[in-house]
Amino acid sequence: MLGAQHVDAVAHLLELVPDLLDLVLPALRGMADLTPELDQLTERFDSVGQIVEGLPGAQRLRRRGEEREQDAADEQQPV
Repeated sequence: MLGAQHVDAVAHLLELVPDLLDLVLPALRGMADLTPELDQLTERFDSVGQIVEGLPGAQRLRRRGEEREQDAADEQQPV
């Protein structure tokens, strides 16, 4: 059952919402402005990845990297 103190706490939180929005909205707007640039960056990384995969020995390096990641994950798991 909710007591008076719970209702007061919820009311206080609701009073804080406008101040929180004032803090968060500028950051969200800035992130929205970066979206096209991030898409372009992602495309470039994909292109670089395709080029690297075409290099001789790239598959061997990838397998070694996967093996190292698996070894590190195995070491972190408790026995």
